[in-house]
Amino acid sequence: MADARHTDGFPDASFLRVCNIRLESVLCLVADFRHECAWPACWRIDCQGLRCGRGDTTPPIAYNRAMCDQYLILSTTVPDRDTGQAIAEILLKKKLASSVQISGPIESRYWWRDELHRTEEYVCACRTIAARFSEIEAEIRARHPYETPEIIATPITAISADCLAWISAYSRGSG
Repeated sequence: MADARHTDGFPDASFLRVCNIRLESVLCLVADFRHECAWPACWRIDCQGLRCGRGDTTPPIAYNRAMCDQYLILSTTVPDRDTGQAIAEILLKKKLASSVQISGPIESRYWWRDELHRTEEYVCACRTIAARFSEIEAEIRARHPYETPEIIATPITAISADCLAWISAYSRGSG
């Protein structure tokens, strides 16, 4: 994962660029934060603001909520590990996602065509940016054997700064 620290304790310019954060915004937040910790060793950015990750009870500094809204965990279920691996391979090769986890087998119970089903499946969960959703959906549909694949995106509402930089760096497409 990317290290966002710079020698002076403030965010590295490449980290800010990757995360689409204006340096002026961060410096204003840091100036108002009044905390002894160096950026971002123990800080985390969430949709409520910038806060210390060591359990400090200082209220968060307001931050741009739209920044968090652009990061997702996108998941789908597949009938077997091979299908999950094929989906993971293409998403990673095209740099549409920074990672894909394949979990399972799990037991799924669901209604389909007025019948109750019980099936063994695998879950593929990838970390990505919202701008890649349509491309990822198309890649999943192209490789998915189900007539109606489950493709669900969950917004990431809080994330460490270094993880955010890592997701951004490896989810920009054209891999």
